[in-house]
Amino acid sequence: EIEAGKVEGQQIVLKPRNLFQGNSHRYRRSLTPTSEQLASMGLQDGRNLITFTFKTSMWGIQQVQCYLYLINWDSKLVVTDVDGTITKSDMLGHLMPIVGKDWSHSGVANLFTNIKENGYVVVYLSSRSIGQASRTRDYLMNVIQDGEYLPYGPVLISPDGIFPSLYREVVLKRPHEFKINCLQNVKSLFPDDWSPFYAGFGNRPTDQLSYESVGIPRVRIFTINSKSEVVSAASTVKGAAWSSFTSINTFVDQMFPCMLGEKGLHEEFGDVNFWRVPVMELGEEDIETTENEQGARALVQKEGTPKAPLQSPDKKNLQPEKAPAAEGKQMDRAFISAED
Repeated sequence: EIEAGKVEGQQIVLKPRNLFQGNSHRYRRSLTPTSEQLASMGLQDGRNLITFTFKTSMWGIQQVQCYLYLINWDSKLVVTDVDGTITKSDMLGHLMPIVGKDWSHSGVANLFTNIKENGYVVVYLSSRSIGQASRTRDYLMNVIQDGEYLPYGPVLISPDGIFPSLYREVVLKRPHEFKINCLQNVKSLFPDDWSPFYAGFGNRPTDQLSYESVGIPRVRIFTINSKSEVVSAASTVKGAAWSSFTSINTFVDQMFPCMLGEKGLHEEFGDVNFWRVPVMELGEEDIETTENEQGARALVQKEGTPKAPLQSPDKKNLQPEKAPAAEGKQMDRAFISAED
């Protein structure tokens, strides 16, 4: 039975639902509020704090708080994993914050803060259970590096309990099943002709699979390892990686163009696409000519330049060469002009 709800100090009374008083209507549980309920809340742009107040026969009146985000239909989302992406490892990322030790990658707070300032919405996605929601949110909001905090953003976690979540991630090793469904549900909130996801950060191949399923380009999918080395999913060079989140932050304005004000987001007019040299289109004749030239060069390099035959030394070669007669006449003329 829901007594009332509160949004940022605004009291919203919802009708109680009691199924034991001969009510002919049937209700079912849902994680999605109706349009009438959303309209009655008076939500503001960005983050809204909601307090659910309910009453139980054993514990009396209880309250549960959560955050509801209202964003524009043309927003761009940057999705990031939590364990192993913001933290340095999956397991120690759970334990180290409990003992008060910072176990996050260097430069992550500054990078995501600059991405937020450029007009993007940072979404935190994790396969942790619903029982860890409060602890996960508190950890993210208390990561501080060089005076910078992680920006506010929706924290999406699994609605299952801790044991089903651990079984899916540790035993089945399929955490991407929840992430794909979750991202597709978020995408369904936007118009069909709009792709809300701009980039994704993760630490496993399953994260890359989840991001690709909702249309994020491989060039904007970044994978980080335990050494804080970041590599793009579109990179074909083995071992080619950014040094850290800090190096990506150096080019944050080029990789994440500003969407605020009059600049807007026009990828076709960005610095990367504008200055990119178009790839030359070659026809069949050009390809055949290029192959013939390469074959000729390979043949010359294989045979080498022919060398002149060696000659045996003789007396003529050992005698000093005489100066030409013309040079002698020039010397005589030079002496005569000097005497004059």
